[in-house]
Amino acid sequence: IYFAEKPVGGIDFNTDQPPRYSDFAYVAYSVGMSFAISDTNLPSSRMRATALKHALLSYLFGSVIVASVVNLIASGL
Repeated sequence: IYFAEKPVGGIDFNTDQPPRYSDFAYVAYSVGMSFAISDTNLPSSRMRATALKHALLSYLFGSVIVASVVNLIASGL
């Protein structure tokens, strides 16, 4: 979305330097682990919707892992 042909917004990294891939990885990791945006702004509704989908998918994935581990422990491995 950030590199779309027509700039429609994206992630505002609050810097004048062009973002690196590690900046995008940092945002993805922050959303995936804490379900929150830190140190950046998402000015467009399209980016906020994408971040919401990422957070919900991460939550679902984490819930399935925790439920599987609890099930394995409860069943006696």
